[in-house]
Amino acid sequence: MTKNPKELSVRFYGKEIGILEEISGKMHFTYREDAEFQLSLSLPLRPKTFTERECKGYFGGLLPEGEIRKQLAQKHRISANSDFALLAAIGKECAGAVSFYAYGEPEIDEITEIKADWLSKEELDEHIKNLPRTPMSSRKLSLAGVQTKTAVCVLDGNIGLPQEGAPSTHILKPAHPQIQEMVINEYLCMKTASEMGLNTPDVAWAQTQTQEYFLIERYDRLIMREGIFRLHQEDFTQARGWSKNKYLFNVKNCVEVLDQTTFPALEKEAFIKEFIFNFLIGNCDAHGKNYSVLYLPDGIVLAPAYDIVCTRAYGAEYDEVFAMEIGNEKIMERITANDWKKFAKTLGVSPDIVFDELKTQANTMPAALERLCKELDKEIGYKILEFSTKNCENIVKKYKL
Repeated sequence: MTKNPKELSVRFYGKEIGILEEISGKMHFTYREDAEFQLSLSLPLRPKTFTERECKGYFGGLLPEGEIRKQLAQKHRISANSDFALLAAIGKECAGAVSFYAYGEPEIDEITEIKADWLSKEELDEHIKNLPRTPMSSRKLSLAGVQTKTAVCVLDGNIGLPQEGAPSTHILKPAHPQIQEMVINEYLCMKTASEMGLNTPDVAWAQTQTQEYFLIERYDRLIMREGIFRLHQEDFTQARGWSKNKYLFNVKNCVEVLDQTTFPALEKEAFIKEFIFNFLIGNCDAHGKNYSVLYLPDGIVLAPAYDIVCTRAYGAEYDEVFAMEIGNEKIMERITANDWKKFAKTLGVSPDIVFDELKTQANTMPAALERLCKELDKEIGYKILEFSTKNCENIVKKYKL
């Protein structure tokens, strides 16, 4: 079979589900006639081809952003503006259960053993050191976002690089060269979220000889006795086919996604819990790509929380604007009880649900955070504690909780 470089075989759980084509510089996607599952809530099963306007939000949302995207394009000698070319170059291991192969390449089993090139401590140190210059290594994997990261396999305490096209088990993020102790910030916020009862993946903070890194278990991978299995997921912007600025995505758009889950009322409660946690911890960067849905055998659910950091630990001048409006306001200190009532109305829930959650978290978060801060004993931890405690106290007082 002749391979057409302008056609990609789109695989779902390892089996071809459709064809992604580039025609006159534009992407077009068509499901196979025998396709049984949809890739995205924004791409329902249908015989008609999806235009770039319809499918860019999903496919483009699988790719990295900013400087990482430019570096990868330069490395593969392709245009940074071409989603199609980037997916062809690095799309064999993506978020969820989707992967991209040259048309005609053999299909693979959906359950596979962990296949990795295991790293010594010295090799891991060198690999992390080189990540900013060689993002995501060269193994055809794609992770969305602007932060430097890579996918790895973790087994029995060992860390390795997944072989080309093989599933990974964890995401590894190195220390940020400009932002103080970012890996500890994320580790502490995620551990606090877990303490507060949020659904979170397992996380770890560790060091090599010269490098700090943050490690988070992939919730879209399932490790079983038979091997590793991909689970499908997509972020909220992909689920809405959103290709505009992610910071324009709002609570109403989130509701449009939550209403398509299997049990909307339950998932809205989980979303409210996570949304309020982000607000109280001072994570102003909780945009639409930082919430996802996970496709499980018994339905579509809100995915575990991820990418939680306290941006306010670096001062209000760094970012005091919340990623999504609460009511009519984005500036954290200006948000009123009426804004939270409007937030509840947008979600279609009683304001009591929202205020009860605010009260519970605002009264318990400082103690949970303080315990973890003392265990870590890091400067950034105390900065997070200082902001969050003050924020929680202000909320209790302002809203009379």
